[in-house]
Amino acid sequence: MVPVARRAMLHDRVVSGAATGLLVRFEQSGPTSFTGYVVDQDDLTLRHVVDILGDGVPLALVRCTMPSDELVASGKGDGCYGFSVDFAPETLGRFEFIEARIANTAISLGQAIPIALSEPETHSATGEVKWLGELRIAGWLADAKRSRQMVTALLDGHVVHQGQALQWANLEEGREKGLAVPRFDFHLPHRFADGRARTLRVVDGAGNELKGSPLRFVAYGDRLEQLVNTLSDVSAERLRIEQFRRLFPRSLPFTSYSMIHPLIDEQCKLVEKADSSPIVAILGENNCEATLQSLQHTAERWTASVVSLNLRGEFSSDFVDFLDGEADADCVVFVTSGLAFAQSGLQRLVGAFRDAPDAAFAYADLIVAASDGSQRLIALTSFDYERLVEQGYCAHLFVASRARVVELLRRNAATNVYDLLLALVIGPTQVDVVHVPGGAGILPALDIEAEAARLLAAGIRHFSERDVSAEFRPGSGSMFPAVRVSRRPEQGTTAIVIPTRNQARLLRKCLESIRGAVKRNGAKVVVADNDSTDAETLQLFDRIAADDVSVIRVPGYFNYADIMNRAVGQIDCDRVCLLNNDIYALDDDWLEEMIGRLSEPDVGAVGALLSLPSGVTQHAGIVLGPKQSAVHVGTERIWGDPGYSDLLSVARQASAVTAACLITRTADYFAVGGLDSAYFPIDYNDVDYCLKLRALGKRIVVTPYARLLHLESASRGAVNAEAPQFKLSLQRLRERWIDALDDPYYNPLLALDETPFTALACPPRNLEPRRLHHPRMVEVAVAS
Repeated sequence: MVPVARRAMLHDRVVSGAATGLLVRFEQSGPTSFTGYVVDQDDLTLRHVVDILGDGVPLALVRCTMPSDELVASGKGDGCYGFSVDFAPETLGRFEFIEARIANTAISLGQAIPIALSEPETHSATGEVKWLGELRIAGWLADAKRSRQMVTALLDGHVVHQGQALQWANLEEGREKGLAVPRFDFHLPHRFADGRARTLRVVDGAGNELKGSPLRFVAYGDRLEQLVNTLSDVSAERLRIEQFRRLFPRSLPFTSYSMIHPLIDEQCKLVEKADSSPIVAILGENNCEATLQSLQHTAERWTASVVSLNLRGEFSSDFVDFLDGEADADCVVFVTSGLAFAQSGLQRLVGAFRDAPDAAFAYADLIVAASDGSQRLIALTSFDYERLVEQGYCAHLFVASRARVVELLRRNAATNVYDLLLALVIGPTQVDVVHVPGGAGILPALDIEAEAARLLAAGIRHFSERDVSAEFRPGSGSMFPAVRVSRRPEQGTTAIVIPTRNQARLLRKCLESIRGAVKRNGAKVVVADNDSTDAETLQLFDRIAADDVSVIRVPGYFNYADIMNRAVGQIDCDRVCLLNNDIYALDDDWLEEMIGRLSEPDVGAVGALLSLPSGVTQHAGIVLGPKQSAVHVGTERIWGDPGYSDLLSVARQASAVTAACLITRTADYFAVGGLDSAYFPIDYNDVDYCLKLRALGKRIVVTPYARLLHLESASRGAVNAEAPQFKLSLQRLRERWIDALDDPYYNPLLALDETPFTALACPPRNLEPRRLHHPRMVEVAVAS
C-alpha cells in the first residue's frame, strides 16, 4: 500500500513515492493481466478512473469499483476501489513497459512494469504464403541460408506457376524474428481473372506446403469496367472505379509490359502533328542502324543525324553547325545510339515537349529487353534533380529546344550529353521539365564505366558553374551509371534530438553509435525524456550529462509530434536531426552526408537509408498512393541490392522520408509549424511535415550514403494498422493531402500494391505527360 501525492497535473513530471492522501497499488497478476487499486483516504466515496499505458501510449481506461481483499481486510470503506485489466498477447507484446496513472494526471500507481512475453512458436518450418488480391501471390520461404529457392503453385494438381524467390523479407514474429528470409512475389496467368473462386496450393522446392496454403482467391479482370459501361451515368461510376482500384489495385508482372503497351500507342492518336519535324541526334555510331531502322516505323516526320563522339563522349565540332543549318526544326531529340524507338515513342515525346513551350526539356520512360525475350519497363519519376546529377537517368532519350541547344553549344556550355542536360536545368530551382509515362524506346546495354566517367566530368563542371563546393567519386550502378556527389556542409550548428521513455539499453547503444559523427560535426545531442521511470534509464541520464548530452523533460501522454516540437522549441541551432532511440549508426559519415545534402537552399529535409538488423531494407524513402496510404520503399530488398532501375544506388528525391532519421533546417521546421501534434500525434506526422515543406517548393532527398540500422519501432512496438489512432491518422492524411497521393515520384504505370516498384498497374492510372507540382493542403477541422 503506497501513499502518493494528491495533485499532479498532466504535464508535470510523473509523481510517485512518498506523499500523503492516496493509497495505490499496481501489479501484474498474470502473463497478460494487471490489477491494482486507488483509495482517497480523505473521501472514501470517490471512485477513481485509471489510465493504463504502454510506453506512454494509452491502452485502456478502467474504473476503480472492484472489491479488493486487502482493502476490505484493512477496513478501507467498502473495499471496492480496485480494478483489473487484461490484454491480448499481440497488444502487450508491442511494449516494453506497462504503467498505470490516475486519468488526466501525472499521478503514477507505482513503478512501470517491464513486459517479457515468451516468443510464440515460429510460423512454419517451410514458410508462408498470402493472397495480395486479384492474381498476385506473395510469401516467404524458411531457409534463410539459400537464396533463389524454388516455389511452385498448383491448381487442381496442375502447375500454374514455378519460379525462384528472388526478393527478401524480414520475419516480424516468432522465434526467428529479425531473420532475413527469401521472399517470392508472382502473378497467376491472366486466364484465371474470370470471377470464379479457386483454391491454390503453394509448395517449396522440396514439395512442402507453406502455411496459408491452400488459399482461396478470386480475380475479376476487366469485368467491373465492362459492367459500368452498361450504365447510363458512366462518368460518375468511373470515379468509383478509380477509388476501388486505388484500394484494391490490379497489377501485372513486369514481364507482361507488352500487354499494356498498346494502351500507350492508343494515347498517341490524341497527339497533334506539327508542321516542323524534329532533329533526331543519334549519339555515337555503335549500332546506330537499330535506331535508324526503328525510326522508319514512327508516325512522326524527322531528320536524323549520327553524331560522332570522342572517347570522352564529347560532341564533334561540326554537330552545332549541322543544328544551325536546320533552321526549320524546332527541337532536337537526343538518343543513345542503338536505342530502338517504340512505335509511338518519338511522337509522344515530341508532342509532350511542344505542348510545354516553357519546359527545359522532356524525357520518357524506357524499355529493356530481358534475357527471356520479354520487355521490361523502366518506369521513371517526374523530374528529379538529385538523381539526374548522380545517375543521369534521363540522358538516353530526351528532347530540347533546338535554339537553346545551339546557344549552349556555341558558348561551349556543354561538351557531352550529361553536360547539356545539366546546363539546361541551370541548378535545381524553378526548373520545368516534362516526364512522358510509357516506354518510348528500348535501351541498349550501356558501357557503365565510360558513361559514369562522362557523368562525373559533367557534374564537376556543373557544380563549378553553380559555385557549389562538392566532391565527386564513382558510384556503383548496374543499369545506369552512378556518381556520388558529396556537397560541403554549410556553416551552422546541428542538434540531434532523440525522444525516449525508459529504454536504457536502446538509448545507450544509440548514443554510443553516433558519438563519432557528433564529434566530427560539432553537433550537440538532446534527449527528450517522456516520463521515464525505469531506474536504469534515470541512472543513464545522470551519466550522459558528463558527455555533454542534454536531457529535456517532456512529460505527458506519448505524443511523438508534441514531444519533438517541445524539445526543438528549447534548442538554439540552425539544423535539427530527428533521431529515434532505436537507431544505430554504422559509421561516422552519415551525419556529414545528410548535412551536405541539406546545403542546397531548396532542400527542405534529408532522410537516410535504414536497414533492419537482418540486412533487409526498412526505409529508402516513402511513396504515396499505394493503398491510398504512405509506404516505405525497398522493403523487399537486401542491403547492397540496387533496387528497381538502380533506384537504391544513388541519392534521389521522394515525397517524404521517415522521422526515424531526418535532418531539416530549424527555420523550415518552425515555418511550417513543426510536426502536427493535433492531427498526427504518432503516425504520419513525418509524411505530413515533408508534404508541408514540398508545398513551399522544397525538395525532400533520401541518400543511400547515410545508412543506419533501425530496430523498427523497438522502442514502442510494431505499428498496429488496426488501432483506432492509426486508422484516424490515415484518414486525416487522405483528407488533408488527397492530391498528393498521386505521387510525382511514383510512375502511374506502376502498381499501387503495398510493396512499391514491384509490379505494373493494370490498367495504367494516367498516361498524360507530367510536370512537378507543389502539393496542396486541404484544411479539415480536427474533431474535438
